[in-house]
Amino acid sequence: MGYGLFTLIYLFASLFIKNNKLIEKQDLAVNQFIGFLGIIYFLCVMTSIITSMAAVNDYQIRWEPLVQVFLWTVIAQLLWLEKIRKKKFIRLIFAILFIVSFESLVIVITSFHRDYSSGGLFSGLSTVEIIFGLSSKIVVLCILAIIYLWVTDKIRESRTT
Repeated sequence: MGYGLFTLIYLFASLFIKNNKLIEKQDLAVNQFIGFLGIIYFLCVMTSIITSMAAVNDYQIRWEPLVQVFLWTVIAQLLWLEKIRKKKFIRLIFAILFIVSFESLVIVITSFHRDYSSGGLFSGLSTVEIIFGLSSKIVVLCILAIIYLWVTDKIRESRTT
């Protein structure tokens, strides 16, 4: 969700601010970090499936939840490509796909059902709590991307010396 929100803000800002090196560098760092996390995410999900299959004899894999895993993994890996990363419309679609998960889609659809009695998607949360929660996701993503970029730069420097 953090990447999707970051991308929406980046796309909006790029409409008004042209050729800002700091924003471009942060965007590159975030995209590389998400590509790296996509690999880790895929490996973790596959490891949990394999260990579940080994632990239970009659474990059956349902393919529906895996669609989201494969979709997020493929999107994250496509962000390594500069041609994809530079296309704003594709990035907008990717941002929406990263924000909307299967679980949130089910919550929204069931909340429209007339017999559903919940208070809504954000029931019990104030506007300030929602804004703070969304903002914190973006800030954490940016901080982790900066750390990732710093570590990869240090690794490259140590290889060249």
